[in-house]
Amino acid sequence: MQPAPDPNETEPKKELSNNKCMTMCATKKQDMKNTTITQIIKDHPLTFWVSLLATIITVGLFIGSFFFNSGAQKIINFSSSEPVFRSKPKNDLTEKEVNESVKKFDFFVSKTKQNNIEANPESQGFTNRYIAQNSIILDTNSGLMWQRDGSEMPLGTLEMVNKYIENLNTIKLEGYSDWRLPTVEEALSLIEPNGTDGQLYIDPIFNTQQWAIATSDKHPNGGIWQVFLINNPKCIITNSTDYEWVRAVR
Repeated sequence: MQPAPDPNETEPKKELSNNKCMTMCATKKQDMKNTTITQIIKDHPLTFWVSLLATIITVGLFIGSFFFNSGAQKIINFSSSEPVFRSKPKNDLTEKEVNESVKKFDFFVSKTKQNNIEANPESQGFTNRYIAQNSIILDTNSGLMWQRDGSEMPLGTLEMVNKYIENLNTIKLEGYSDWRLPTVEEALSLIEPNGTDGQLYIDPIFNTQQWAIATSDKHPNGGIWQVFLINNPKCIITNSTDYEWVRAVR
């Protein structure tokens, strides 16, 4: 009598047969896929290459958007960094205090002593690191964001100065509404030691039309502190009706 077949002996053969079928099917599908792509390229070459180019551009835009957003986030983080200089105006800023600031930050101020402000001609000035972005200049060393241009002419009175600043905040210059006048410290940080007479002692990344900058600080006698950038750069006190150009900061 023949022994009954063992069912376990047939399982490996079935499994092998199934695996072989799956492999053959996968190979056939891949061949069909390759044939389809090849046929598309052959029959519609223009359509294929236009589609490929569109895909490349889309990927490129996605990558570019990622880096742009990263850069924008850095600017946001930068603009909220801790300021280096005093930003609140003083109504009783004395010559002594200005001299202390010049010494503390090693500002380049004047070739000779003027208006009781000590000269500091050997200074290399405050080290700025500027980044230009449209109508603003970022200084990554001071944490300040400056208006690139400024008023087209001296504004004369405080009323005109306030209107100018108010307008910048109303239109939200570069998306910001907290523009203001700089303090003496902030304005002095713009002075570059490598200027020459007849030219401004300021980085040419800025508009060079504004050769003096009004500040928000006042002297105890009621005068206003202003920083002059031309010829012999200096910080002087002028009458309250003699506001010079405005270069706003935030």
